[in-house]
Amino acid sequence: MARDRGKKPQRSILVDAPTTTGAATSFNATTELLEGTLSGLRRVQAPGYTLSAVFGPLSRLRALKSLLPAAAAYVCYVIVQKLVYVGHGNGDRKMGDRLGADLKAGANVYILYSWDPRFDKLQASYLEARLVDRLYAAGVPLANSDRPFGSGLKEDPGLEQLVRLSELLLGLAGFQPPERAGTAPSRTRVLPSARVLQDVVPVEPDEMPAPPTERYRIQYRGLVAEGFYAGKKTFYIQPGADFAVGERPGMTIHNTARRNGLIKFLDPIPGADNRMRVRVGLQCLSASLAAKMVTGEHVGTKVWQPIL
Repeated sequence: MARDRGKKPQRSILVDAPTTTGAATSFNATTELLEGTLSGLRRVQAPGYTLSAVFGPLSRLRALKSLLPAAAAYVCYVIVQKLVYVGHGNGDRKMGDRLGADLKAGANVYILYSWDPRFDKLQASYLEARLVDRLYAAGVPLANSDRPFGSGLKEDPGLEQLVRLSELLLGLAGFQPPERAGTAPSRTRVLPSARVLQDVVPVEPDEMPAPPTERYRIQYRGLVAEGFYAGKKTFYIQPGADFAVGERPGMTIHNTARRNGLIKFLDPIPGADNRMRVRVGLQCLSASLAAKMVTGEHVGTKVWQPIL
């Protein structure tokens, strides 16, 4: 594997993300936009923890692998398209070589790696097996033909910390598994790190409900966005809303994961490097959550002002 050439990312987002990984341990992570845009390659790191992750299109696998340190002898990876495939291997592994062309076209890949040489084949294969187990239990459609250790893998309390950490990193990188065909969306069938993403649902412009008479406009830092309530809590953001690039301290790991999950629905705004535009509508669990999605800050409902 090639060493990281040490180039500084053009933009980085500091995630102030207190949460726990089994015990009451504060978790802080940094998401780097390695190409300066939300649609480019990303790296998620948690200083002081064993694992890190890089994310990007599977078609750019060579570029992603060049970001891995020489010490990362083994990795675990997750390929996502209409099915999810989990694997592990060393640096020479051709990730996705067991998948057909239909499952590789347009797929994204998340690579979990470590600077610690103790993350070896045993740990990488354990992480692969446990992610497959947890995805299987959550009802996520898998491309894996079998479970690496069947259904009898004995959990290792020490290695389970890696499993929880990997889920947090995947969530920060924007991982959201597809639903199993023929089933209705359910918040209980996905991993905890991805479940929260469903509190913000992209809606195609032609599928947006008709707005009521009472509509709202955001009044915050010059951002442009409009929205409306549907029922007592559900809040819709109209297509074309501004989306602030980067986040400020105070955003939780869950809200960061939600925002990362929206990256593929963003378009650049000519001449603006601090914001992008959401080309779809967004159905949000609440107006407060909608405000956080647009601003990237821990703000509340008051930033939405009635349009008179």
